[in-house]
Amino acid sequence: DNAELGAWIDQSFGASVAFLLGVIWIGRAHWWQLLRGFIGKGDGRAPRHRLAIGVTILGPIVMVVWLVTMGTQAWAAIVIVGVVLMAHLVVARVVAETGLVFIRNYASPWQIFSAMSPKLFRAQDIFFAGVWQINGTQTTRESLLAFAMHGLKVNDTIDSRHDGQIRHAGWRLVVAVGWAVVIGLVFASASYLFIYYHYPMPLGNSGATMLNSPALNDWPRDLMQAPLNQWADGRFTERPYHPWLHFGIGAGVTFLLQAATLRWAGWPFLPVGYLVSSTWYMQLAWFSIFLGWLCKVLVVRFGGARGFDRAKPIFFGLIFGEAFAAGLWLLINIVLAMNGADYKIVQFLPY
Repeated sequence: DNAELGAWIDQSFGASVAFLLGVIWIGRAHWWQLLRGFIGKGDGRAPRHRLAIGVTILGPIVMVVWLVTMGTQAWAAIVIVGVVLMAHLVVARVVAETGLVFIRNYASPWQIFSAMSPKLFRAQDIFFAGVWQINGTQTTRESLLAFAMHGLKVNDTIDSRHDGQIRHAGWRLVVAVGWAVVIGLVFASASYLFIYYHYPMPLGNSGATMLNSPALNDWPRDLMQAPLNQWADGRFTERPYHPWLHFGIGAGVTFLLQAATLRWAGWPFLPVGYLVSSTWYMQLAWFSIFLGWLCKVLVVRFGGARGFDRAKPIFFGLIFGEAFAAGLWLLINIVLAMNGADYKIVQFLPY
């Protein structure tokens, strides 16, 4: 039910905070080295990262200043930006650890705000918390950070003989990523505007089916309109459970799992498993993941490392074949729809 789902999401929020703190702790020596290089006290390698570190620091500051300029309180703006950044960082780390092709972090500033008194907030705080849940944390399923990190990792595996070639390849990758972002923004914006202004959309109880109901109706209603109405009434809807308790449960369990993982090399239960267990995506994919794990165990058990290497092309072919089939039928649907035929939904990633 909704109460159980809300408790799971609050636990996931606490787990995300603890998970991110664990990532920061594990990489503390690297962060310290980068910080020393940024202020000019590190070794000869660290200063070349100065531009990246500066942009990383400046980006959140600009986001907070923009929200404050729009009327949001400074502390509320920091919470909103912090939650959005945390969600994308956690998803990027989860993808790096697990290789999951689809995952979303459900962390929301509203989870924190709704557990506090409405008197502490302005209307802008509530409004932009909803806006940046829809445009920030909800977009973690297609996180640009995760895609960029994957591209950088692929680039690092390129066999270059000289450091100059590596740096040159890195800059070309940065330019390519930036160009892809610009092209994607232009074409995605144009296609969305064209679709939603040229195809009939129900304006009342006409019985017509709304295209993309979650993004066009459900999320604006539940994450922006309803919270603003509650704030205007001076009372947030009480939850049938204690949100801070479930925040603490999620953070505590993840902290214990992280500590056990760092303490014992053979510890079988990883914090990332608990973190993603409450997501709808994992409810859909758990059996497929289990089959993949079972195939790997059997191949390694009976074929060893050589058998594992020989089996890779088979599973790469399965992945490529599924992606190719989905893309092919999407193109076929476009051609049929352009010629007046009824289109069929081809769902290859759950929303």
